[in-house]
Amino acid sequence: MSRAYLFALLPVLLLACEQKAPPARHHVTAERELREDDKLLYTATIWHMTVDDYAIYFTRSDIDPHAILSGRKLQDQIHELKFDGSDGKLPESVFGTFTKWNATAKQNHVEAFSKQISPGYMYSFASDGTLNGTFTEKDIARFSELLKQLPDANAERASKLEKAEKESDLFK
Repeated sequence: MSRAYLFALLPVLLLACEQKAPPARHHVTAERELREDDKLLYTATIWHMTVDDYAIYFTRSDIDPHAILSGRKLQDQIHELKFDGSDGKLPESVFGTFTKWNATAKQNHVEAFSKQISPGYMYSFASDGTLNGTFTEKDIARFSELLKQLPDANAERASKLEKAEKESDLFK
C-alpha cells in the first residue's frame, strides 16, 4: 500500500474508532405460571407465559413420569404458542375469538370444521374446539388468566431492563 493511500484512509479509520459502540441490548424476560397437580396419578399440567421485547410465549407442559418411563420424550409433553409483540392485543383477540367460536359451535352442535382465526392460528372443531390442533378450551382459559398478568409482567421486565442497564454502566 502506498503511503498516500494510508494517509487518505486515516481520517476514516479515526472516525470509525471514535464512534461509540451501540448500547448493549439486554435480553430481559418476565414469566408467569399456573400449575395443576394430580396427586393421585403423580402428573401435572403447567401453563406458562414468557414475555420478552419481541413476543409472548405460552406453553403447556404435561408432566407425566409414567410417559417418560415408557419412552415418551419430555419435549413431546411441551407445547408452545407464540405471539409476536409484547402488548397482548393479538393473543387477547385470538383467545377471545376462540372462546366465542367454541361456545357457538357447541351450542349449535355443528359438524367438524376448521377455520383460521388469524394468520398462524387455526380453530378446529370436532367434538370440542382446539387452537392449532393442540390447545383446548381449558388451555385457552388458563392462557387468558396468565394474559391478565401481562401489565405486571411488562412492568417487571422494564424494571429488570433498567437495572441491567445501570449495572452495565458500572463497567464502562
